[in-house]
Parts: sequence; structure tokens; C-alpha cells
Amino acid sequence: SNHYLIRPAESEPVVANFCPAGGVAMDVGANFGEWALQMARAVGKTGRVFAFEPSPDIADGLRKTLRVNGQTQATVIEAAVSAFLGDAEFTVNEAHSGKSGIDTDEIGSESRKVIVKTLSLDDFAHQQTLTRLDLIKIDVEGHEANVLEGAETVLETFAPAIVLEAGVDHDHDRIKVKDIL
Repeated sequence: SNHYLIRPAESEPVVANFCPAGGVAMDVGANFGEWALQMARAVGKTGRVFAFEPSPDIADGLRKTLRVNGQTQATVIEAAVSAFLGDAEFTVNEAHSGKSGIDTDEIGSESRKVIVKTLSLDDFAHQQTLTRLDLIKIDVEGHEANVLEGAETVLETFAPAIVLEAGVDHDHDRIKVKDIL
């Protein structure tokens, strides 16, 4: 987004506090990389950042942003994080990328449906043989409970700091989020 070329993203104090040099962070719902870029700078070349972004066009833009900024320790995973491995219908909102998602109800003229791969953080962490996880940022437009459901082992094993968007989820999901945490 051109916005960040003119006015860089505000730095998030939580990143500085929970992404030490050599640390591991995950940006779930990375969008254009406002968080992923800060995380990558904070963990440095000895750290790792995994940025999950299911929208193909945005994932491509995110890869370019990270490459241009020399953040090779950050990897873009073009998939939606959920409770299961498989496929899901994902609504891409062309007018407002931050309103795209699996559980979004709004479908309008600027929206289109695509099928995206899904994965769970537990499966992903196991495949990557992670030995630490310092911070997870989750902003997935109401799908947060599902992300946490698929991350129970990761949360138990590594006890990472979590930044979680709330307020767009359903009431029963809010209870599920509370119970998992």
C-alpha cells in the first residue's frame, strides 16, 4: 500500500519487548507486513519470522516488501491459519485488504471468493522443528478462535506472547478464545 511509502508504519512496542535477537515470531494474517517487517528487524539475521498471508496478491506484495528491505530471515507462507489442514473458501475484499478472511460475512461488489490452503500452527511448528516461539500476532477477522484451536500444543510448549485482535468475532468464539488461553 502506498500509504507506507509516505508514512512508515508506527512501531509496535510489543515487538521490541517480545522479539529478542535470535527469536522466533509469527505474523498470522500478515497483510502487507506492517508487523512482519518490524518482527524481522527485531529478531535479526539469527532469528526467524513466519508471515502467514492467504491472499495471493498480498502475499506476493509482502514477499517483495521483505526482499526490498533485506529481511531474508522472514518467510511468507501463502496459507490461512486455522484449526485444520486442508482448504477453505476465503473472501478477498479488493477495497479493504484488512476485511478479507475465512469467516467474513460481507460480500459485495469489491469482494471475490478464492480457495486457499489452510494449516494449523501445531502442524507447522512440528514441520519446522521449532525450539522456541516468542511472539504470535493474530489478526484474522473473526477466525481467531480457530487459529488458537490449532495451536494448543504450540501455546503449551512455548508460552509465547500473543497479540490478538478481538471484537469482530462471535460471542461463542470469544468464550472459546478465553478457554484456550
